[in-house]
Amino acid sequence: MKESRFLRFSNALSQITGRASTFIIAVVMVIAWAFSGPLFHFSDTWQLVINTSTTIVTFFMVFPIRNTQNRFARESNAISGCRRAKRRIFMPVAALWMSTHATLPSFLSAD
Repeated sequence: MKESRFLRFSNALSQITGRASTFIIAVVMVIAWAFSGPLFHFSDTWQLVINTSTTIVTFFMVFPIRNTQNRFARESNAISGCRRAKRRIFMPVAALWMSTHATLPSFLSAD
């Protein structure tokens, strides 16, 4: 299946933004902005820079984050479906086993 441009972009963006180095860069930028306050006399424009920057970044990050969450939910549902199918198959076996033994076999235990 060919991936869409948005899916490729979303995957790449989630890889980049999920790194510790990206978080450190963001923290350094906020600290630099905070220390620049006295230079700009804590003006309205100085405050507007951080407000606008964070709003824009947040707005554009919503879509790739939601895309990643949707993919994760689909994968989780597929895994849950496999687990339910295994339970449907093995629970009768477990019931039969329990009728003749005191404990479940290791492959059916919850561990």
